[in-house]
Amino acid sequence: MTKAERIRNTIRETKERRKALVPVVYQLKLQNLSRKKEETLERAFLEAKWLYNWLVADPARLDLPANGISEVEVKVGGSSRRGSSPSSAPRSSRK
Repeated sequence: MTKAERIRNTIRETKERRKALVPVVYQLKLQNLSRKKEETLERAFLEAKWLYNWLVADPARLDLPANGISEVEVKVGGSSRRGSSPSSAPRSSRK
């Protein structure tokens, strides 16, 4: 199989996978949040993104019970690290 055929097959497989995806957007209006609550909310969304990406990276992981997962592998830049510890994530800077 030539390189062009491999690329073509990969693109076709990606298109097939994406047909099953349903885009969902939630828009919330949050007012009068304390800085601590805002940071906690940002952290929750970040960890949810990590969990989602970890799950879709390997479909076999979908059979695992969600409450049994305490740590996932997170890619930061070009390197990998373990994610989920509150002290390991960089704090957001706010002016």
